[in-house]
Amino acid sequence: MPRVTGLVAARLRAYRAVALGVVLLAALVTTALGGSASAVAQRAATDVQGSVRLATETWQVDTRLADDPAGQDATVRHHLAGGPDGAALVVERGLRSEPRDGVRLVSGPTNDAALTSGRWPSAPAEAVVPEGSAATVGASYAFGDTTLEVVGTWAPGGTPWWTARDEAALVVTDDAVLASGTPFVRWSVAVRPGALTPERAVALGAHLDGLHGVLNASDVNRRGLVSAGDLPASLRAVGEQALTTRAVALVPVSIVGLVGLAALVQVVRLVVALRLDEETMLEARGLSTVQTTILGTAEGAVVGLTGAGIGSAATAAFLRASGAGAGIDAGPLLGAAALVWGAVTVAYGVVTAAGAWRLARQGSAHVRARRVVGLAAGAGLLGVGGFAAWRLWLARAGTTVSDAAPSAAEAELFAVLAPAALLLVGVLLLALVLAPALHLAAAAAAGRRGLGLVLTVRNVARRSTAYGVPVVLLGLASGAVVLAGTYGATTTALADQGAEISAGADVRAQTGTSGPVSPRTDLTAAEAARAAGGAATLALVSDVALGEQEATLTALPARAGALLRAGSATPDLLAAIGASSEENSDGAVGGGALPGAALPNGATTLEVVARVRSGEAEHDLAWLDDESAAGAAQKVAMVVWLADQGGAMVQRPAGHAMAVVAPDVARAGWHTVQAQVELPAPVGSWRVVAVDIEPASLGVPTRVEAAVDGLTSAGTEVELAPWRVVTELPSGVGDVAVGDRQVLGATVEPVYSSSATQLVRLRPGPAAGPVPVALSSTLRSRLALEVGSTTQLTIGGGRVDLVVTAVEDFLPVSVGAPGLLADLDALRSAELERRPAPQVADEVWLDGGDTAGLAALGLGEVEVRQAAGAGVAPVFWAAAGAAAVLALVGTWSVVAALDRTRRSEVAALRATGLGAHEQARSRAGELLLVGALAVACGVAAGALVSIGSAGYLASLSIGLPAGVGGSPSVHLCAVAGALAVLAAGLVVLAAARGRGVAAQARDTSHREEAR
Repeated sequence: MPRVTGLVAARLRAYRAVALGVVLLAALVTTALGGSASAVAQRAATDVQGSVRLATETWQVDTRLADDPAGQDATVRHHLAGGPDGAALVVERGLRSEPRDGVRLVSGPTNDAALTSGRWPSAPAEAVVPEGSAATVGASYAFGDTTLEVVGTWAPGGTPWWTARDEAALVVTDDAVLASGTPFVRWSVAVRPGALTPERAVALGAHLDGLHGVLNASDVNRRGLVSAGDLPASLRAVGEQALTTRAVALVPVSIVGLVGLAALVQVVRLVVALRLDEETMLEARGLSTVQTTILGTAEGAVVGLTGAGIGSAATAAFLRASGAGAGIDAGPLLGAAALVWGAVTVAYGVVTAAGAWRLARQGSAHVRARRVVGLAAGAGLLGVGGFAAWRLWLARAGTTVSDAAPSAAEAELFAVLAPAALLLVGVLLLALVLAPALHLAAAAAAGRRGLGLVLTVRNVARRSTAYGVPVVLLGLASGAVVLAGTYGATTTALADQGAEISAGADVRAQTGTSGPVSPRTDLTAAEAARAAGGAATLALVSDVALGEQEATLTALPARAGALLRAGSATPDLLAAIGASSEENSDGAVGGGALPGAALPNGATTLEVVARVRSGEAEHDLAWLDDESAAGAAQKVAMVVWLADQGGAMVQRPAGHAMAVVAPDVARAGWHTVQAQVELPAPVGSWRVVAVDIEPASLGVPTRVEAAVDGLTSAGTEVELAPWRVVTELPSGVGDVAVGDRQVLGATVEPVYSSSATQLVRLRPGPAAGPVPVALSSTLRSRLALEVGSTTQLTIGGGRVDLVVTAVEDFLPVSVGAPGLLADLDALRSAELERRPAPQVADEVWLDGGDTAGLAALGLGEVEVRQAAGAGVAPVFWAAAGAAAVLALVGTWSVVAALDRTRRSEVAALRATGLGAHEQARSRAGELLLVGALAVACGVAAGALVSIGSAGYLASLSIGLPAGVGGSPSVHLCAVAGALAVLAAGLVVLAAARGRGVAAQARDTSHREEAR
C-alpha cells in the first residue's frame, strides 16, 4: 500500500498540469450536474410548499360527542399523528349543536373568523352572530327554548372549521352547546405545506384516506362517523404532480450527465495515452496488469474526489449566496458528486486496465477483442434504444406494461430514461454513418484543384474515430438545444390548451343555486351577458353516476360553441350533439331538442286560460269502499314552464281553481283557471315547454281533467300544437277528447298529507328520446361503451336515458377524467319526462368582459381561465447551456491531444511548401467541419426525439394527461440563437487551434533556420 501511494503521488506530481485539468473538468461536471439536480429538487419542493391549494383545503371528521371527550379527542389526535409527517398537520376541534331552522351553535377555535364588532362570548347565555344577520349587538336571539344575548358579530377571515353550506353559525361557549343536547364534535384537519416534500405529501394523503375506516372502527365513533373534505386528494394530487414535474426536469439533467461523463471519459483516455511510454516501462520492470489497474484506479479516485469536492463546495456556496441554500436538499448535490467521483475512478481504472492488457497482448488478439467489444457495445446500445422507445410509446399511449395507469415512479422512469437514451442512440447512429460518408467525400474531393479543402476533408476522414468523440459531445449538446426549444414551445401551447379544456370558457361564474329548478332560479344568459358586456351562456356542471361509475356531466346549449375554449373540435362536437337531439325530437314543435310553444319576441306577460274538473275515480281499495269525496273542494293549481335560447329554464305559477268533486267526472262542471304570468326580465325569446297541473290529494282517489284553452302573449294568441300527458311521471294518466279541445286527465291517488299534491304534466310535441352525449375516452373504457350504446344516467336522484353519439379524448371540464358532454336542452327535455323538476344551470360561462359587473347579479365564485402550468422549460434551457459548455470543453481536450500527436505532420507539410497560415486554416477547417456535421447530427436526432417525447413531457409537467394537443411546437428563434452561440464557441476553438498550429509551423521554421 505505501508503494502504491508513493507511485500515485509521484505520478500526480509529474503530470500535475494534466491532473489539474481533470480536476477542473470534474468540478465543472459536478457543478453542472449537482446544481441542475438541486434546482430540480428545490422546484419540486417549492411546488408543494407553496401550494395555495394545500393551504386552503381541509379534511373534517364528524361524530357525536362521547362520554369521555378527552379520551375521544386523544384517540383522534393519536391516529393523525401516527402517520407520516403528522407534525405537518394542524388539528382543530370544536362542538356543533343540532341545526334548528338552518342555524347551529358552535364552540371552539376562532382562528379563521374575524370579529367585526363586540367581543367573543364568555358566558353560556352569550353568542356572536354572523355579520349581516338581523340580530345586532345587545339584542336577544332565540335558539329553540334558549335565549342568547348577542355580544358580537363575526365574518370569515378564512375558512372557519364550522363552515357548512346553507347553515348559519352562532359562536357560543362549550357549555351553551352542551346544554342544547348531545352535540356533534368535529375535528378539522389542515396542513402546513412548508413542512412537506412531494413524497411526504403523497404518503400523508394516503394516510388520511385510510383514516376514515380506522376511526369508524374505533371508540371515536358515536352513532355514526362522517368524514369530508378534499385535503387527502389534494395532498396526493399536488405531491404526485410535483414528483412528475421533477421527473420531467431530470430529462435535461440526464443529458448534461451524459455529456459530462463522456467528456470526462475522453479526457481520462487522453491522460492515460500520454503515459503510454511510462506504462511500457513499468510493465518491463515487472508491474502486472492488475497492479497497473490498481495504480490507475487509485490515481482516479484521488483526482475524482478532489474535483467532485471542489465542484460540490462551489455549488453549495453559490446556492447559499443566491439565497436558496437554506431550502436546498443536499441529497442531489452529494449524489452528483458521488457519481462524478465514481465515474472518474472507474474511467481511470478501466482505461488503464485496457492499456495494460493491450500492451500484454499485442497483435491479432487485440484487434479481435476490440471488434468483439465494439459489436457488443453496439448491440447493447441498440437494445437500450429499443427499450427506451418501447417504454416511451407505452407512456404516450397512457398505459404501462400491465395496461394500468402509469404511477409516478413509472412516469419518472419513462421521462428520465427514454429521451436521453434515445438522443444518445440517435447521435451515435448518425455519427457512425459519418465515417463512410466522409471517406466518400474525400474520394470525391481528390480530383479537385487546390490542397486546402482536399486536405481538410481527407484529414477528417482519416481521423474519423478520434473526431467521433467531439461529434457525439456536440451532437448531444445540439440535440439538447432542440429538445429544450421544442419542449418550451409545446409546454406553452399545451398550457393554454389545457387551461381551455379544464375551464371550458374564459370566465365561469357560479350562479349560487343548485338542485331542481324552482320559481327563484330565473337567471338568464342575457342578464349575465349584459352585466359583463360579452357573450354568455348557462351551463350545468354536475357530478353524476352511470351505474357504479361516477363522472362529471357538462351540459351546454348547442349554440354555446362560439364561446367555448375547449379545443377546436369541441364546438363542432357540441353542435353535432345538438343536431342529434333535434333529430330525436322529430322536429314536430319549435325549440329544437326542448320543444315548446314560442312566445313573441319582447313579450313581458303570458295569459293562460284553462279549465279543470274533478270527480270520484274507480278504485280497488277495499278499505275506502265506504268513503266518498263527492262534494268536497279540491284545489287544482297550474304551473307554466318556460325556456329561452340561452339555456335558462324557469317555472311560473299560473293560477288555481277550487274544483268541486262530482260523483262522475264526465258530468262534473268545469272550473275556469285564468292567470297572467310575468315573464322573466330581461325581455327575450321564451317558449312554453310544459304546463303542470297539481291537484291536491284527498282521502280517496279522484279523477282530475284539464284543458288548456288558450295562451296569449303580447296580444297574440300562441299556436297550440297537440299536447300530451307525460306518462313517465308517477301519476296514472290518459287522454280524453271533449269537443274541439284536447282534454288531459289523470287519476290522483290519495296521499295522506295535508300539503301533498300529485303532478300531471302536459307537454307539446313527441316524447323525448334518449339524450345524445359524447363520452370521454376514459369513461368509455371504464364502461365498455361504444358509439350507439345506450345507458342510464343518475342526476339529482332521477334517471335519464342516454345514447352515445361520440367518444372524445378530452371534454370540457373533464381532462383525463370520466366525463360527458350533453346538449342542455335535450337533457332538460328528458328530465321533464321523468322528474318533477330538472336540474338548474349552476354556472354562467362567458367569453370575457367585465367580471366585476357579475357581482350585481349575486353570482358566487368567479373563475377566470388561467394557464395550466409553466412547466420546467428554464431547466431544459439551463441544462442545454451546461451541455454546450461541457461539449466545448471535451472537444477542446480532443483537439489538443490530436494536435500534440500531429507535430510531425506540421513539419512534413512545411517541407512540402504548405505555410503556417495555410496549415492553420486547414486545421481550423477540420474542427469547423466536424462541428457542422456534429450539430447537423444533433439537430436531426433532437428533432426525432422531440417529436416522440416533447408532447408527453410537456403534458406531464403541467398536469395534463398524455395525448392532449397535437403536434409538438418549437421556438425556432430560440433554437437558432442557441445553436448560433454554440457555433460561435466552435469558431473560437477553431481560431485558437489555428493559432496553435501556426505557432507550431513557425517554431519548425525557426528550428530549421537555427540549424
